[in-house]
Amino acid sequence: MSIRDIISPKKYLNKIYLWVTLGMFLVLIVFSGISYYNVQNEILKNEYTANRKILNQIKFNINYMDDMLVSVCFSTYYNSNVRNLINNKDIDFGEVTKEIETIKTSIVNTNPFIQSIYIYNGQIGKYYTTLDGIIYEDASLNKLIKSYKEVPKLVPVYRKLNLTDGNTMTTKNVFTYFMYEFMRSDGYMDGAVIVNCNSDWLLRNIRELNMVDKNGQDEIFIMDNDGNFIGDHGNDKFYNSLKLRYKDYIKNSADKTAGIFESDINGKKYLITFTNVENAKWVIIKTQPYSLVFESVNKIKTVFIVITLIFIILSFILSLKITKSIYNPIGKLVGQLRTGNIPIDNHKAKDEISYLSEVYEYSLEKLNQYKSEKMSDKGIVKSYFLRKLLVDSYSVSKSEFRTMIKEKEVTISNEAPFVVCVIKIDDYKKYIEKYNEEDRDIYRFAIINITSEILSGKFKNEAIDLKSDQIVIIMNVDSETGDLINTIKELIKQAQKFIFNYYKIKVSVSISSCSNDAKELTRLYNEALNTSTYRLIFESETIITQDMVKQNIENQEIGYKAAFERKLMQEIKVGNIEKSGETVNSILKEISRLSYSNIVLALLQLINSLKTTVDEINTQRLEPVYIDFNLLAREIFELESLGELQAKIMELLKAVVDRAGSVENEKQTALAEAVKEIINANYFDSGLYLPEISSRLSMSAKHIARVFKTVTDMTVTEYINEVRLKKAVEWLENSKLSIHEIIPKIGIDNESYFYKLFKMKYGVTPREYTLNKNSKKS
Repeated sequence: MSIRDIISPKKYLNKIYLWVTLGMFLVLIVFSGISYYNVQNEILKNEYTANRKILNQIKFNINYMDDMLVSVCFSTYYNSNVRNLINNKDIDFGEVTKEIETIKTSIVNTNPFIQSIYIYNGQIGKYYTTLDGIIYEDASLNKLIKSYKEVPKLVPVYRKLNLTDGNTMTTKNVFTYFMYEFMRSDGYMDGAVIVNCNSDWLLRNIRELNMVDKNGQDEIFIMDNDGNFIGDHGNDKFYNSLKLRYKDYIKNSADKTAGIFESDINGKKYLITFTNVENAKWVIIKTQPYSLVFESVNKIKTVFIVITLIFIILSFILSLKITKSIYNPIGKLVGQLRTGNIPIDNHKAKDEISYLSEVYEYSLEKLNQYKSEKMSDKGIVKSYFLRKLLVDSYSVSKSEFRTMIKEKEVTISNEAPFVVCVIKIDDYKKYIEKYNEEDRDIYRFAIINITSEILSGKFKNEAIDLKSDQIVIIMNVDSETGDLINTIKELIKQAQKFIFNYYKIKVSVSISSCSNDAKELTRLYNEALNTSTYRLIFESETIITQDMVKQNIENQEIGYKAAFERKLMQEIKVGNIEKSGETVNSILKEISRLSYSNIVLALLQLINSLKTTVDEINTQRLEPVYIDFNLLAREIFELESLGELQAKIMELLKAVVDRAGSVENEKQTALAEAVKEIINANYFDSGLYLPEISSRLSMSAKHIARVFKTVTDMTVTEYINEVRLKKAVEWLENSKLSIHEIIPKIGIDNESYFYKLFKMKYGVTPREYTLNKNSKKS
């Protein structure tokens, strides 16, 4: 069957080619676009910086002129002689001529910016001028003034000044400054100084700047606050459009003082830069044809397009090569599979990958089915055989062992010596609580694999998971020399370290002795299992060998010294925690030397003794201490070290002693309160002293005195005196009784003794105390 009958020919190849080509194409387009955008922005940024420098220079010159002319306006206006010209109705013409000549000489002739100065006398409605002819009627100025509701003050106003020289009239462009105090109801100023400034220098400066780049067609303009362009301009349509574009931009812009923007003016695109001259209320504007500014960018754009096209062509060629190299293994595999007899629905395959995926799923399904059938029997047989070796090795014949080896069910040999190791997971209770059953199976599997793999470097071995806290390893060893156990220990240490580093699980391992006979395997297993119980006397993550517990096994003693037990019981009764801890430590040291069965018996004996002692203590207490010793006895068989047991015992003893101290404190407090109640109820009895109180409570006076002092930090006598003095003060403050009448009522017979006590307590005599209280009330 041809592959063409199954899928479209090389459909996946076409997909790879398409995606690789698109990927390279997109990278090129994005790179080119970003590069072009950055170049354009950089050119715009540089152009704006250069334009700002030019406009700021013009702005500086205008501000310089403005500052100087405003200063002239102020100094002239507030000159006393000029004020006389402004306000006097009957001023002598000679004085006018003299003052105007002074202004002309001292100001106009010495300042190149100033064309002329008018002094307007509002009282008579006349202009005195520094032009030829002292009194001058400037028709264009009057027309300008009437056009304003309020004439701009100290702001340059651009206008045309008509001058007559005989029969010849000339027109000059000037900036006019007005300085006055207020406008009259008739629309004229009350009186003013009017300074006309030559505009030629500024307009000439702008023309020169425009001529610098004549081919670039850059132009600079100045627009006043009324939207009029300063200077002689021909194309009114262009300037009206420019004014509208500027106002539209300012309306929507956050920064209205300076900026740059693009706009179409009369069908042509311009780059427009502007900056405000705040004092003069002007705007300096520079226009540049957009095409000329970005001429270099357009050239770069063309270069980018050409380079991109070249790279696109190269990417098509490169994509074809890359695609073929990627597809080649897939094509070969498809070619090999198409000749196979695989029962797959050919019409479902969309492309080569879909076809391979279906073939893989079919093959995996068949493989898993085969493994399941094969491994189910194999795993059961092997597990049964290994467990039989552990529990009943005498029933396993040599022929049965050889059959298992021959069928490759087991790797160990019955001809080599054996050693058995039992692996136990430390802190097993926490391990059970932390992980669910599925996770525990995975971790046991990991422990088996790691340990078997490390041991297999030296010894053939088989592992058996007994599904509890233990795993058993059966090893073939090379010899029975003294180095054998050390070698095994070193390998097991590596496994312990690896397991903890990767899984944070600690394991302890017990190692049996060595035997050459396979029938001894049950004995070796039991030996290692019994050895593992001695983990109780070692720390976690330990490796226990037969030599380490030999003395324990051979020890015939069955418990610890009775003297230690008596000492511990006495220390508990007196509440000496520190000494009790030392004695418990000594007892546990003795217990750690016993055989395991005797260790358990000795621990049960210790717990029973503790219970007896606590019961004795409880009989003498108002409130007994309840401790579940049965639970503690059960926990002995779950504890993994004597250290844990010692910590539990010390926690128990601390609870017993702390509770005993708490009960004793409560008893002492109760006694002290009883004494206080007797005193408060019988303070008026002159015979109320400690012996009388002890008689009423049926306790020794010495015991009552000691307890009362401990609880209240006062003696009984001191408290009696304090109560009596407080009662005396109450009588003094709330009754009209005399001191002599009060003293018997508080149980004191001796008046001088009362005065002494009162003076010691309050620092004053009873009479002085009463006087002080009365004076404060008044």
